[in-house]
Parts: sequence; structure tokens; C-alpha cells
Amino acid sequence: MTPDLTLSVIAFVLAALVILAGGLTLARAARDIARQTRVGELWIGSVLLAGATSLPEVATSIFAGSLKLPDIAVGNVFGSNIYNLTILALADLVHGRGPLAIQLSEGHVLAGAFGMVLAAMAALAVLIRQPWSIGGIGLDSLAILATYAIATAMLARFARQQAEGGVPTAPGGPVVGTRPRPVPVPARSPAPNPRPAPAPDLSADSRAMGRLAIRFALATLLVLGASLVLGVTADRIAAETGLGRTFVGSILVAASTSLPETVASVAAVRAGAVDLAVGNILGSNLFNMAILAPADLAYRQGPILSAVSPAHAITALFGLLMSGIAVVGLYYRSGRAYLRVGVDALVIVGVYLLATAVLLGR
Repeated sequence: MTPDLTLSVIAFVLAALVILAGGLTLARAARDIARQTRVGELWIGSVLLAGATSLPEVATSIFAGSLKLPDIAVGNVFGSNIYNLTILALADLVHGRGPLAIQLSEGHVLAGAFGMVLAAMAALAVLIRQPWSIGGIGLDSLAILATYAIATAMLARFARQQAEGGVPTAPGGPVVGTRPRPVPVPARSPAPNPRPAPAPDLSADSRAMGRLAIRFALATLLVLGASLVLGVTADRIAAETGLGRTFVGSILVAASTSLPETVASVAAVRAGAVDLAVGNILGSNLFNMAILAPADLAYRQGPILSAVSPAHAITALFGLLMSGIAVVGLYYRSGRAYLRVGVDALVIVGVYLLATAVLLGR
């Protein structure tokens, strides 16, 4: 191992450890925010926590795009998505009380389905190689960004209706998008000499939320700073080892930049916030696809999805397949488990190992 490669590996490992610590802090802060605001773990995990834990992918892909390294930029996004889905198995194992899917909100099916749509759009973009851009961003990246915005809006609506009691919890319930009819409640005579309820301490709640916001923001900045180191060192490792930027971007960088999702999801499961954990995983996959637009803007050599190796379409299609398996598991809700892990999670891990072997051969 050359001195330059040794330094790159050391810097890579140190940056990954910093991301590890930041991800743990993010998970705890997000859990407390969900409890304080009562917005719900589904939306907090799928949007707020997912956006924060995906910042390494944001920084790495934009930085790689500005350095004219489209394979690292795109491979980081697609590879992070397939790696993120294997975290479901780890979360299931940590949970250890039967398959995780049977305890989750129905909203995760919506997030997983949108993940399939975005993966299919990305794979088609890599294969079609359309040449048109608007404002320096390819039409394909803009279409993916618009689809992400629609997914976020629909998840927000679902979470709001779930909080209001308008989302079905079993087949045959009211259709999502309709409001439940109010049920008349018979009036009760007031209790004699009722005691006035104590006024809530709004100032204390505001101070608590302020502290949570600061803690969340500081952890986010910590994760972002460390992620900048990953982009540089990963390219050096690719050049020194000769592994190739497609494999390095899709596997090495992707696994490292997904460390916040790993730590945050495991910490959330251990705290009993299973919807926060799975929302973080599936929401990160949605957010990652939106990263293609700013990475495309940073690339400046044309649509970035038309400049990468066709092998990246394989990674995107593996992501589509793994997302489909996750959606089936979330919808079917099988109670069977092997090695304390649900069958769907085990199949996802097997597909990821297959994807790794295929990409290594590229």
C-alpha cells in the first residue's frame, strides 16, 4: 500500500466515524422532535430525518459532479439506495420481536412505491441518454425532482390524515383522501365543581424545541462536513486501487455515506420508534434521487445521467427490485421470521449481495 493510499484510507475511515456519531445524534433528536410536535414518526422519518441523514450523499454527489466525476456522483446515489434497503434487515434483527413489517404504518407502502417509480425513471434515463437541459439541469433529472416533490406532498397529506384518524388501518376501511364522518357523541352533564385544567407551559415547550432544533442542526453540520472528505478520498482510492469508479461509487462511497441512515435507523428501533426508523430508510431513498438535480447542475457538461456508464442502470434496476420486495413485505405483513428476521428482509440482503457481485465484475 502506497503512502498516498494509506492516508486516503485513514481519512476515509475517520470521516466515516464522524458521520457515525452525527447519525446517532440525529436519530435521538428526530425522535424527540416527533414526540414534541406530534407530527408523527412517519413524516419526521421520511422527510426531516431522511433529508438530514442524506446530506453526505448530497455533498459527495455535488462535489463529484463539480470535479467532472459523473460515475462517482450517480453511483453514490444509486448505490446508497440499494445499501439503505439492506438496513431494513439490520433494523429487523435489532428489533428481535418478530418481523418488523407487521408493526409499521401503511404510509411506508406509499414511500416504497414512489421509490420504485424513481428508480425506474433513473434507469431509463441512463439507458436513453436524452441530450436536453433546462438551466443546466437535464430534463430527466428535473422529472425525477418533480416526482420527488409529489411524493413528499402525498406523504405529508397521508401523515396529516393519519393523525386525524382518516387513514384506514385495515383493508376495507375508508379510502385515503377522504375525511371521516364525525360521529355524534352524547352530551354529558358536567361534573360538580370541576377543577380548572392547568395552563400548559408554552415557554418551556418553546425552549425544549429550540434546544432540539439546535442539536439537530449541529449534528447535521457535523455529518455534512465529514461527507466532504469522503468524496475526495473515495476518488483517490479508486485511482490507487484500480477498482474503477463505478464500483467505488456504487459500493464503497455509497455504504459510507449511508452510515447516518444505518445508525439513525438502528437507534430509532432500539428506542421503539419503528416508524421513524423505516421512514428514514425509505425516505432517504426518495431524497437521494432528488440529489441528481443539483449534481447535474454542478456537472456542467450536459445531462449527468447521459454521461455515466450504462452499468449504473443495473444498480438502479437492482434498487427497483429491492424496493418492490420491501413493498410486498410491507403490504403482505407476514408473521414468519427466520434467524429473527422477516423473510422479505432476508431476500433483500440476498439481492444486495448479488448486486455487489455483479458490479464488482464491471
